[in-house]
Amino acid sequence: MDQHIRKEIQGFWRRVYEAKSSMCKHKRGCIYNVVQGIIKSIMLGYGIKYGINILLGLLKPSKLIENVLSVETLINSSRFAAFLVLFNSLYKIVLCTMRRFTKNDKISSIIAGGE
Repeated sequence: MDQHIRKEIQGFWRRVYEAKSSMCKHKRGCIYNVVQGIIKSIMLGYGIKYGINILLGLLKPSKLIENVLSVETLINSSRFAAFLVLFNSLYKIVLCTMRRFTKNDKISSIIAGGE
C-alpha cells in the first residue's frame, strides 16, 4: 500500500512539474524551465561577479589573496547572483503565466519584459 501511494505522489508531482501550455516554447514543463533557469542564473551570476572581483584584485597583487578569500567578496557575488535569479525567474514566470491567458506571444513578451 505504501509503494502505491508513493508512486501516485511521484506521478502527480511529475505531471505538475512537466505541465506547460500549448504556447510555451520550452521542451519540458514551465516549472522545470524556471528551476533550470534559476540554477543557470546562480552559476553564471556568481561566476561572473567572482571572476570580475579576481580580475580587479590583479590590479593590487599584494591584496589578491585577501580579496579572493574575503567574506565581502563572497557576499557581493552572492547578491549579484540573487539579483540575476530574481530577474530571470520573474521574467520566466510572468511569461509562461501570460502565455496561458493571452494566447498572443507578442503581448506576453512585452508584459513579461516590462515586469
